[in-house]
Amino acid sequence: MKKFLAILLVCAFAFSFVACGGSDESSAPAFSNANSTPKEEPSKVTSSSAAPQSSSAAESSDTVVEDNNLITQFISWGKPYYQNIVSTISTEATSLQLNKYNEAVAAEENGVFTAGNKLELAEGADIANFAIAVFEYNHTVFGYVKKELQAVGSAKLETAVPEDGFVVVIDKKNDNKIKQIQEATATTLFFPHGIIVNTGLDAEIEKAATAPTIDGKVEDGEYGDVVWTANPESPLFSYAQFEVNNYNVNADVYMTYDENYLYLAAVVDTPDHFNDRTPDTCGDMYDLTCIQVSVMGVAPSDEYITNGAWDYRQTNRDIVDKHNLIRQWGLGVNPDTAESLKCVWMAPAGAADNSTTVNTRVDQITTYEVQIPWADLGNAENLIDIKEGTELGIAVSINSGSADKPFQVLHMRDGGGIIGINDLTKIPTITLS
Repeated sequence: MKKFLAILLVCAFAFSFVACGGSDESSAPAFSNANSTPKEEPSKVTSSSAAPQSSSAAESSDTVVEDNNLITQFISWGKPYYQNIVSTISTEATSLQLNKYNEAVAAEENGVFTAGNKLELAEGADIANFAIAVFEYNHTVFGYVKKELQAVGSAKLETAVPEDGFVVVIDKKNDNKIKQIQEATATTLFFPHGIIVNTGLDAEIEKAATAPTIDGKVEDGEYGDVVWTANPESPLFSYAQFEVNNYNVNADVYMTYDENYLYLAAVVDTPDHFNDRTPDTCGDMYDLTCIQVSVMGVAPSDEYITNGAWDYRQTNRDIVDKHNLIRQWGLGVNPDTAESLKCVWMAPAGAADNSTTVNTRVDQITTYEVQIPWADLGNAENLIDIKEGTELGIAVSINSGSADKPFQVLHMRDGGGIIGINDLTKIPTITLS
C-alpha cells in the first residue's frame, strides 16, 4: 500500500511541480511550536504566478509525504523550465539524487563535495566503481556548467573541488545519468538543490546606534556600508532573465538592526518602473516592478534546513505555519500615486504583519525601506535570539516587469532562496555583529 501511495505521490509531483507535507519531528528547530495547526497558505508563495512551480501549496494540501527521499539533496540539468528558473524534483530523469553531502561516500552511493572539502570514500568503497563530475559557475550564462567528467574506471579521488563550483561522485549503477552528464554541452546548465555552493553573499551587519528613519530615503551613515551591490559585473547576482547585454537594473542593499527590528533598504537604479497596483490590490505585483525580501530565523546551514526543510515546496506547512521560521514580503511603489505598497507572501495563515515600509520613486531611482519586527518571527515560547553572533538568513530579489515587457528578475546566485523552487539553502547567511 505504501509503495502504491509513493507512486501516486511521484506522479502528482510530475504534473504539478508542487507538494507539501509533514516533516520529521526529530528535525524540528529548537523553537518549534508543536501546538500550531497547519492552515491554508497565503495565495502567493513564490515569485511568479505565471510559472507552474509557483503554485500555492494549498493545491496539494491532502498530500502526506512519508518518504523524505523526495527532498534529499540532488542535482538536475537541462533547459530551465521558465526564464532560467528550474522547477524539478529529485526523481526526474534529468536529476541525480545524492546520498552524501561533504561526507564519505559509501559503495553504491552518490555524493557531492563543495569548495573547501576533499573527496572521500567510505571504507570498502572503490574509486574504480565511480565516475566523477566537476561543475563550475559560468558568469556568462549565469549558471553551473560541466567542467569535466571522469568516466568509471578513470576517476581520480584527488580531484580538486573548484572554488566556485562543486564535484559529484557518482556510482556506476547510474550509467544513464553519467551518459547524460557526459553528453552535456558547454552551455548545459546544472542546478544544485539543497546544497550551499557559494557563500560570497554571506555578510555581517552592524547594530544601529540610532535607528534609521523609515521614510523612503537612505541618508549618509544611516545604515553604514552597503551590504550587497548588484550590477552586471558582480558574479554573485544573476541577470539570466534579462535580454543579453541589456542589464538595465543596478541596486545597493543596506541592512542594520537593533533589539526590536531589522532595518533594510534597497536603492534600485533603473529607467523602467511599472507598478499600477494599490495597497489593496498589490498581492500579485510580483510580475511588476517591486522587490521581494525573505527573512529566515536560522542560518541556511542549520541542520533543520539542510536535512530536508530546504525545499519550500514540500515543507512550507512545517517551516511557515508550524515554526513561523520564514517570512517573505513584497514591497513596491505606484509612481503615479506615490503610494507605498506592501504584501506578505510567506507567513502563517492569519498572522499579524507588524512591518512598516515607505517606498519612493524619484527620477530613475526607486528606494525601498522596511522595518521588520523580530517578534514577528519564531513563536511566543522561543523568539529569535537577537544578539551578537546570531546567524539568520536574509535574501532580496529585484523584480522588473511591465505590461509590454516579459517578467524578469535580478536575483541572487542560484535564486537566492526566492526564485525557482525557493531552495532555502541559497539564502545568504547574515551574522549580527
